[in-house]
Amino acid sequence: MDKELKNQLSQKVGSKTAVIAAIIRHGKILLGLRDYKNGPTVWTAPGGSVDKNETLEAAARREVEEETGINDLEFIDYIGNVKADERDLLHIFYCQTEIDPELTEPDKFREWTWYPLEDFAGGKLDNYINEPSRKVIVNYLRKNDIL
Repeated sequence: MDKELKNQLSQKVGSKTAVIAAIIRHGKILLGLRDYKNGPTVWTAPGGSVDKNETLEAAARREVEEETGINDLEFIDYIGNVKADERDLLHIFYCQTEIDPELTEPDKFREWTWYPLEDFAGGKLDNYINEPSRKVIVNYLRKNDIL
């Protein structure tokens, strides 16, 4: 793991910060179909809010395991950050796993699927939760010859 990635992962950030793991395997990205109680049903990568005094790495590991059961997350690189909405700065990490996801929170998610990167890049998801984060991920994948 390089020094820049270690520095990003060890950050302890203030409130109103979130983290997502862009988990990529065999040319596909892991996405979950999430039902929001007072909102739309959307596709999203696993992740969520960072708790007080929690590092970005700890938050990503916790959220991914809570949502998918994946506990072997390997951090490859820091993709960047975007403004998620009016309140959250969203940190995005490129990750890998050997474990298939489980539906561990059926009250929040309908399913997890490995979505083809070409389709993800083409914007074929009508209801991806955060278009700026999708674009940042796609730009990173293209710049690094992953896509």
